[in-house]
Amino acid sequence: MDDAPTAWLIRAGKHGEHEEFVLENGLAGIDFRPVPDLTEATDQDRLRQIVREAYPDDPDAKRWKVTGQLWAFRSEVKPGDLVILPLKGRPQVALGIATRGYEYRRDLDSHMRHWIAVDWKRTDVPRTAIGEDLLPRSMLAEPSIGSRKRRRAAPATSSRDWR
Repeated sequence: MDDAPTAWLIRAGKHGEHEEFVLENGLAGIDFRPVPDLTEATDQDRLRQIVREAYPDDPDAKRWKVTGQLWAFRSEVKPGDLVILPLKGRPQVALGIATRGYEYRRDLDSHMRHWIAVDWKRTDVPRTAIGEDLLPRSMLAEPSIGSRKRRRAAPATSSRDWR
């Protein structure tokens, strides 16, 4: 079994509007305001039902996409995984280590309620320093969250540089 950490690209809002908040508070979050607490959604069937109820008028394709993103955030991001935050308006990313899994918190931000804890190690890594194997250009087009298994880390992301 491959136990290498996964690299997760997690945005801080569509326009980067939550960057400062997540970096200052050691968090990564995703919006999806209509979606309630997912703590009890322990399988994808239950999550699909929750998403269907939260977005009853949206097309199936959108609900499938939302379900996939929420499942990844709720169930697949693990402590020890690398979190990459593309910084809007700058050719840089922030790098951190996930320290705690999914939490639903209404008290932190009026827009984001789905959270993971992150120990942000660097907030000034040039995007060009991240290899295509870890952060392909196509991943930068991901809406809220995307992942890549870390097989060969680029020099700027080796454990001695960001842990």
